[in-house]
Amino acid sequence: MSLVPISEFGKHAGVDTPVIDSLIHMADSIFKKDFRKEGRNLSSLGMSGLDIDQTRKLLINGKR
Repeated sequence: MSLVPISEFGKHAGVDTPVIDSLIHMADSIFKKDFRKEGRNLSSLGMSGLDIDQTRKLLINGKR
C-alpha cells in the first residue's frame, strides 16, 4: 500500500500524519516525482467528495 492514501485518510479524518508526510516528501525528492499527484490518492480511488461517515462505510462494507 502506498503512503499517500494513508496520509489523505488521516487528513480527511482530522488526524495529523507528520512522519508519513515526511516520508512522502523524501520519496518525492529521491524519485523526482510528485506521488500525491501521480500515485494513489482519494480522487484516483474514487473517494473524493465523500464525508467521513460515507468514507467509513465504504472502508468497512466495500460499498457506497
